[in-house]
Amino acid sequence: MFKYNWYSIRTSCKQFAGMDASQWQAASILNSDDAAALTCMHEQLAKYPGDVWFIVQRDGAGYLGASMSETAKGYRDAVTNAATYLQSHMTDDWVRSSQIGAQ
Repeated sequence: MFKYNWYSIRTSCKQFAGMDASQWQAASILNSDDAAALTCMHEQLAKYPGDVWFIVQRDGAGYLGASMSETAKGYRDAVTNAATYLQSHMTDDWVRSSQIGAQ
């Protein structure tokens, strides 16, 4: 669901600490390793809390400390709407049935 910004990855995720802008392909592991992606996301949220996370994801480092752009607001609103929808449609029956094939 999320497309991470390389700046936020390399400045907040321990796995990518110290890498520079040209090493962005290293983050491709996040496309196939869900555990690494979630760990990285939690590390990003710890460093860039609240709306700052959305600003960094959509507007990059140049917008740190600036007000939220319309692009970042749109991304925040889309994520919030998706989360609200999922929370309102997840029932115990859905969770149980979605786990049947996972076992």
